[in-house]
Amino acid sequence: MKPPLIAGVAVLMAPVLVAIANTPAMPAQIASGDTQWEAAAGGHMAFEVASVKLLKPGSRFRAPNFPLAGDGFRTDSGENPHGRLSVAFPLPRYIEFAYKLTLQPELRQAMVARLPKWVDTDVIDIEARAAGNPTKDQMRLMMQSLLTERLHLAVHYETQDVPIYALTLIKAGTWGPKLIRHADGPPCDAPGTQNLATGMSDPGAAVFPTDCESATSVPGKNGRIVQGSRNTTMALLAESLGRMGGGGRPVVDRTGIADRIDYRLEWTLESKPGCLPGPCPGVPGADVEPDPNPVTFMDAVRDQLGLKLLSTKAPLRILVIDHVERPSEN
Repeated sequence: MKPPLIAGVAVLMAPVLVAIANTPAMPAQIASGDTQWEAAAGGHMAFEVASVKLLKPGSRFRAPNFPLAGDGFRTDSGENPHGRLSVAFPLPRYIEFAYKLTLQPELRQAMVARLPKWVDTDVIDIEARAAGNPTKDQMRLMMQSLLTERLHLAVHYETQDVPIYALTLIKAGTWGPKLIRHADGPPCDAPGTQNLATGMSDPGAAVFPTDCESATSVPGKNGRIVQGSRNTTMALLAESLGRMGGGGRPVVDRTGIADRIDYRLEWTLESKPGCLPGPCPGVPGADVEPDPNPVTFMDAVRDQLGLKLLSTKAPLRILVIDHVERPSEN
């Protein structure tokens, strides 16, 4: 039996555009707006039971029981949620998860700029459970259904030319020293180590990060950031580059590399840890010695990965938000 609808105040707005940077450009006239990943996951699905509550003003976020980004559930504990979702975030984070979006700062700001203020400030608590052991993409489909039923979210898709960075090889067929085929690196069951001080993957370990299929960013020495992933794809690497240093634009893979990959990227922050927008891998307030050999983000991408970012425009599939309603306060 489905939970009753939560009463809300209807909010109609002009359509708001959100680029989907992690999927190939697709015609806007595709029936029902399904993307390839949605069809592969099985189409429409719903949680077996769910609670959706608007928390009181000033309530704090609650981290989810599994990472909402990426394709896998793997966490440092290695636990599988077995269909359970527990989290408290503002609405944009749920939309990102449900529709598998990559929202760089510029795109996220474009999404919230024309929406009511509560969309970006109010914390919505969700506790949900699905039958069986669904995949992460299947839980995304369930979140779509939940947002439609409880917040009356209505969307459609368009294709538009938008500014992007195209990720390409500097020299065709030549990879950088820190970008390798996963088959040539340590297997996923190879033991990694954690930094006892931070509880995160040890950037100095031979196997980094500890787990496969999850991008990790941790503080290194002298204010550097060490980012990496194992058994991932170039599309997901492009997403990570867009979040960490893409200048607010989507980064789209144009390398032609189809292999699963491992990579490690290290560069110097332009400001001390704790000053980046969004989740920061540094330790706020920590004293950081100046880097005697600073490395810019773009130089690291070029020299360590053998890649470059080219400014251009490209047709990207766009999610357009037509309508949303505020849930009732808890």
